[in-house]
Amino acid sequence: MANSLNLQYKQKQSLQLSLKLWLPILQAPIQELDNILKEYSNSNPFLEYQSSFESSYSSTSNSDERRNFIENMNVYKASLYERLEEQIDSKLFPTPKSQRVAKEIIMDISKEGFFEGNTEQIAIDCGVTESFVESIRQRFRFLEPKGVGALDTYEAFYFQLLDLTIDDKLFVFTKKLINNLSSVEKYATHHLFQEATALIKSFNNPPAVEYLEEEP
Repeated sequence: MANSLNLQYKQKQSLQLSLKLWLPILQAPIQELDNILKEYSNSNPFLEYQSSFESSYSSTSNSDERRNFIENMNVYKASLYERLEEQIDSKLFPTPKSQRVAKEIIMDISKEGFFEGNTEQIAIDCGVTESFVESIRQRFRFLEPKGVGALDTYEAFYFQLLDLTIDDKLFVFTKKLINNLSSVEKYATHHLFQEATALIKSFNNPPAVEYLEEEP
């Protein structure tokens, strides 16, 4: 019985102490709460205080950072060279040597998508024949963007023509127009002229045009 009374007395003391500590806070005007809580946190090592402004700012700041990160992830697009590197795999380039040559070719591709390198020098650097380098370059017609790795506009158009599934006669005539781009008017009366020129107009010109449009 004595122990029970002693426990009740201690609980009553603890409650009175808690009320004594918190009553000024409960009775204080809202405008003064920041200062009062700050004083309590300074004298009580177990109490950590953060103002509503700091809390709000921290929350807003973190929210903004997350939103900016997500937006940056959504708008990011690989560069021309990153896109090409991604496609150098064992499907088109099955050997380490062919992949090395392909990567050397990428290094010599202009921002427009044309190959401006020296196949002889690449052959020397990679320890292969020049004809091997050329055969690897020709495989670039299977890569995206279409026409990349070509030597000039004529070859870029031809690479893109090879990628189409069209009638043989239309293919042959379109190829003829590509080889005679400076004088296509003389074929204007041909029955396939409109269809062939529409195909040519749909080609990437230059091959990496979509990447050029994104430059500032």
